[in-house]
Amino acid sequence: MAVAQGRVVGTEGGGALVCRPGLGLSAFAPGGGAEIAGWEERPLGAERSNTSSVLGDRLLLKAFRRIVEGLNPELELIAYLAEERGLHSVPALGGSAEYVGLDGTVATLAVLEELVPDAEDAYETTVAALAEWIAAPGVVALEFATEDAAALGTALAELHATLAGAGELDDLAPREAGAADLEDWRRTGEAALAAALSKLGADGPPGTELAAWAPAIRDRLATLEHPASLPRLTRIHGDLHLGRVLRTPGGFVFVDFEGDPTHPMSDRRRLASPLQDVAGLLLSLDHASTAAERRAMAAGWTPGDHAGLDTAAWR
Repeated sequence: MAVAQGRVVGTEGGGALVCRPGLGLSAFAPGGGAEIAGWEERPLGAERSNTSSVLGDRLLLKAFRRIVEGLNPELELIAYLAEERGLHSVPALGGSAEYVGLDGTVATLAVLEELVPDAEDAYETTVAALAEWIAAPGVVALEFATEDAAALGTALAELHATLAGAGELDDLAPREAGAADLEDWRRTGEAALAAALSKLGADGPPGTELAAWAPAIRDRLATLEHPASLPRLTRIHGDLHLGRVLRTPGGFVFVDFEGDPTHPMSDRRRLASPLQDVAGLLLSLDHASTAAERRAMAAGWTPGDHAGLDTAAWR
């Protein structure tokens, strides 16, 4: 109600809770705060890094549990993508609540968003479809089985193209990667490889296979020292996988732009290569195919039996 009314509430420390309605709020609650006050409220019922409540089956209120100084990318990116650019593959923004201190400190406390109608979790629906296709008595064509992935790629390309056109805003403006960026990527990759080798050890197939791949991985990382061209960096989703995607009758919708709440806000708002999002989705699709094989086996299908879908080819 305070968000809908644009209320400013003083705090004991001298700061203020500043609530702002979003441009899209009137479409969901024409009666404003008085209408919202009469809506039923229920918990979302999903484990997330925020406490989420459903209001009247129209809006979703996300209250962040880890409050840190700075503009939360959930608010920042949804406001730009939905309000400034009118993108339909993100939820509409209903409003926000921020703390503003006497010293000018700002921290995002909550975001009010559209509750995307008729939405299903893209990870669950992908696993369910793949498991059904694996156990199908006929043959499921790859062209048919990859239609969703193609549509998802198109939606992500539109999201990235929109973010790449944000040159008018300093915090969103794209730039060319520099030597420091490339060196940071190389060091991060080498550290991740070393950690994986140490954790897996030399015993068992995962460790021995990774050890065999390690020289080629290091060679790929070394190419960052002298790239053929410098990649362009933009703002990205940053934590993208199928669990951050909703499937709706009108297409895919990307959600949960806040990033990893255990990371500093500066890292969560950093420019990066859009290919990071692409890699996250590809990895998630691979995980979904493995989960689908396990689900098909639990339903009685056995590897070596007829498979309606060639999951290796699908990957």
